[in-house]
This record gives sequence, structure tokens and C-alpha cells, in this order.
Amino acid sequence: MNWKSVLGFVLHTAAVYFSVNVCSHWLAGWLSRTFLPHLRGTSFGPMSAGIQLMYSHLFVLSFVPAAVAGSLNARFRQRAACWVWILPALLLLIVVARFPHSVLDQSWPGISYYFGDVEVPEYSNFQEMWQRVGPWLFRLLAQKNYTAPFYAGVGYSLAAWASMRWRFYSLGQQEAENTSVDPNTP
Repeated sequence: MNWKSVLGFVLHTAAVYFSVNVCSHWLAGWLSRTFLPHLRGTSFGPMSAGIQLMYSHLFVLSFVPAAVAGSLNARFRQRAACWVWILPALLLLIVVARFPHSVLDQSWPGISYYFGDVEVPEYSNFQEMWQRVGPWLFRLLAQKNYTAPFYAGVGYSLAAWASMRWRFYSLGQQEAENTSVDPNTP
């Protein structure tokens, strides 16, 4: 393992966390402000609509932006991008295993805590949100910090692997080479 592989892994992991912390939230906000009001036939909903949308569709809204970013790896063909899912998976495994549960209980409440749906109360401004702070906020942050990066890491790695496997980057180059005209031919 050389320093380029380690640096590539760190940069790809940073891209996964960037897609979770910026792109996914932006996409959820955009959908709740522009797309959903047209479906409902109403004007803007409450401020909590974007957060509720993000965490009720956490898989899709974190997987898809990361998969798009991972498919951009096709041009660079770095193998480190295929292993980006490991760090978020290990972190999620640790927090689920350390989640407090009874020895007599056969279920794992950590799984429902980190993978279950979060009920966000409606609020119309931030002052009202802070009045309704409760356990839902801590669960929401836990899913943002551990579950969403896991989903994004899997999406990024699968897209990077698929783009290298089927050589998506070279499709446009082959067409350009086939249609190029030689200036010396009459």
C-alpha cells in the first residue's frame, strides 16, 4: 500500500461525508421547497418538512448523491474508491453494538434506533423547534452521523466499482475516435 492509495482513500471518504452533510440535505430541502408543494397543490409546508423528508427517505437521499459522486471516479479509476464503505460500516457497527440493551431482551434496540423512522414534530420557525427538542433530535443526529454515511459509502463504492467494471468513462472517447475525420484524407 503506497501513500497515493491512502490519500485516495481519505479523499474518497471525505467525498462520501461531504455528500451526506451537504448534498443530501440540500436535495431534501430543494425537494420539500419546490417539488413537493406542486404535488400537494399547496404553498410551502412547515419548516420541519425538509427534515422529515430527509430522515424518512434517508437511504435514497444519501445513497443517490454519493452514487453520482462515485460514478465520477470512472475517469480516475482509483481502486480505493471501492473500499470507502468500510469506515462508515465499522463506525455504525460499533455504535449499534454499544447501544444499551437488556441482556434478557432478544432484540437489538440499536438497530431500530439507527435504522428506524424518526418522527419530527412540526414547527414553523427555529424558536418553536428549540421548544420541542426531545429524544427525536438525538436520534436524528445519530442517523445523520452513522447511518447516512453508511448508505452513502455503499452507494459511492458500488458506483465506483460499476464505473470501473464497465468503463463508463471510455464510452465518449471511443465515439469521438470513431467519428474523427483525418485531415489528410480527401
